[in-house]
Amino acid sequence: MITGPTGVGKSQFAYCMHDYARKCGILKKDAPMVTFNCANYADNPQLLMSQLFGYVKGAYTGADKDMPGLVELADEGILFLDEIHRLSPEGQEKLFFLIDKGEFKRMGETGKERRVNLRLIGATTETLEDCMLNTFLRRVSVHILLPSLAERSVKERLILVFYFLWKEAQKIKQRIHLSRDIIDILVHYKCVANIGQLESDIRLTCAKVYFNYISEKEDMIRIKFHHISSGIQQGIFVKYEGKSRVLDEIMVNPDENHFIVDGHQSFDETLERYIKQEAK
Repeated sequence: MITGPTGVGKSQFAYCMHDYARKCGILKKDAPMVTFNCANYADNPQLLMSQLFGYVKGAYTGADKDMPGLVELADEGILFLDEIHRLSPEGQEKLFFLIDKGEFKRMGETGKERRVNLRLIGATTETLEDCMLNTFLRRVSVHILLPSLAERSVKERLILVFYFLWKEAQKIKQRIHLSRDIIDILVHYKCVANIGQLESDIRLTCAKVYFNYISEKEDMIRIKFHHISSGIQQGIFVKYEGKSRVLDEIMVNPDENHFIVDGHQSFDETLERYIKQEAK
């Protein structure tokens, strides 16, 4: 079970777990990753159950054929349930039986149980004890709490800034230029919606810069102070003496003022160029 505030990267973490399991041989290379947001059908528990477990012909009005659910589609892989706290108590009980026995029935099915072999990952912003049944929680073998962006170290935030800049540079297959002041602001400004907001703000900023580069035929893609939103610009007020002393200790060259994020290079090359690496 993955918990944490909105935007901390719970879904991304789940996908990383899937990739890691395939690379390590825990899952087959073609193992599926099936994602479902329980909030989509929270107001209709019956429809939610039919999406998860499938149904047989005649199970309810409009069920004119047998239909497998997401549980069957995730067989031999991972089923990721986002906002799992939106499941009804009945839904949680059925998941409990699935986790406990590896068995389930489609909605309206009266025969023997079907069997699947899958791994279940749930994610929620809520406190588990307040929204999930105790019987279900007893079957949760691992609980991962992801911290907010404000709780992460400055180095982690700097790596995230470079990563999102690098992703945008890759999309446009260009180099993105920016100053140390811009780096400082992107690292320190307050992201209420955490990593998700940081990524979105950097994407929007890069889109503005690229538009100017195309429309005004500028000689390079360079992020300047006026390109970033007023909300991000507030980050300048958390700095002292013009730049962050904490960043100085992390940077390969603390006096460097011109940074280039190259979409033709790997992300590791970008990190090695600007951020000190820990000794192995």
